[in-house]
Amino acid sequence: MAQPLTGPAVPPRAVDLRDGGDGGRRDGGRVPAARDGDAQDVVDGVSEIVAVRRRAAEAAERLDRVSAAVVGWGFVVAATGVAALALLLPGPADLAHPSAATVLHVLALVGLYVLAYRTEFVAASGSAVPTQPVLVALLLLTPLPLVPLAVLAGLLLGAVGSPRAGGPAHTVATRAVPGWHCLGAVAVLAVAGPGGPALAHWPVYLAAFAAQIATDALVAVVRSACLGVAPGTLVRPLAWTFAVDALLGALGLAAVVAGGGGWPTVLLLAAPVGLVRLLAADGRRNLAAAVTLEDAYTEAAVQARHDALTGLANRRAWDEAVAEAGADAAPVAVLVADLDGLKAVNDALGHDAGDDLILTVAGLLRDVVPGAVVARLGGDEFGVLVRTGDPAAPDRLVAAVRAAVAAHPPVHGAVLSASLGAARCAAGGDVDAVVTLADARAGQDKVARRAGRRHGDPGQAARVR
Repeated sequence: MAQPLTGPAVPPRAVDLRDGGDGGRRDGGRVPAARDGDAQDVVDGVSEIVAVRRRAAEAAERLDRVSAAVVGWGFVVAATGVAALALLLPGPADLAHPSAATVLHVLALVGLYVLAYRTEFVAASGSAVPTQPVLVALLLLTPLPLVPLAVLAGLLLGAVGSPRAGGPAHTVATRAVPGWHCLGAVAVLAVAGPGGPALAHWPVYLAAFAAQIATDALVAVVRSACLGVAPGTLVRPLAWTFAVDALLGALGLAAVVAGGGGWPTVLLLAAPVGLVRLLAADGRRNLAAAVTLEDAYTEAAVQARHDALTGLANRRAWDEAVAEAGADAAPVAVLVADLDGLKAVNDALGHDAGDDLILTVAGLLRDVVPGAVVARLGGDEFGVLVRTGDPAAPDRLVAAVRAAVAAHPPVHGAVLSASLGAARCAAGGDVDAVVTLADARAGQDKVARRAGRRHGDPGQAARVR
């Protein structure tokens, strides 16, 4: 497409159509220049605000890192300490010298924990990982002093491949933070000592679960406080997560009791973990499809309301804007512009030149009336709709567009020319009637200027070139 301008263009002057033309200011719409001292005071004040906010953000980040280090490494120390202390103190022989079957069972449960931890199920109320049934099995089938260490191993292995949260030490601490939830349950079971897994011990198991969620909630509140997040915002996501844990924990208990603590238990535990993993994968696919569909719908909606050549609103968007202004009972001013001589330019210079002529007028209208609805209504017809209560808006619109057209250089040798008509209505008026009247006045302007040129009236012919 050829370049539309063949000479230097004078930038069009935008017309201000706010009430009274100047937004009610006595200075004609110009903002008074600040004195040097006033300007410097403003700059200094803004700089101070930015600096304060930056320092607050840096302080929050430092506090978050410190809290993650303290909480995360605190669990690492607790997990290893409990295991080491149990090995040093007199206790069951199977803790100091576990059988090969016990080791294999623990390794299988840790592996299943890793798989569950890498399976995140996201919903509108929050997200959860299906580790609870595996944790129940660890609590009931593994020597209690080894449970925190097994959970720590599952957390660290489950996070392999995830983005690092800084240096190695901070990364380990951050990944170990969720492990605290198992310590409450371990403490309750250690004190109660219910014996082998059995449904008859459900009050102890319920108390262990309550201790688990209490510990988990406490850690979440501490971490959120360090980030400056109000604890109240955690209620809904934590409640959803704990409800999921309760349901999955019941499945874990059933698997332990039904499987007798052997390999059948591991297979039964794999079922809910696998089910959640399938649902999570399907949810991600559905989400990706929904996002793609939304993007396509948004793009189609935009394209359906924009003119492909000029990027202006099209007839559909114009009709919607007119209907919306009428529904809002807003005061409006409407300008209709008919591009003169488009057919002659197309016939003589080709459609590329005609397109350049259309683009030029579209750009002028957009620049002259910023913030207005500017639409291409047809091949050579444009509309401008402004919400304004200014009674002089129609005359000011016509004058501004005429001036812009007159100041513009020829396009491919063709002098820019447009027939203009404008009208307005007060609040609650008939916007459709205003559009019709503006269109009729544009037609009258075209007829009058043709007559002026035919009779050699230079004044009439020069109004719009």
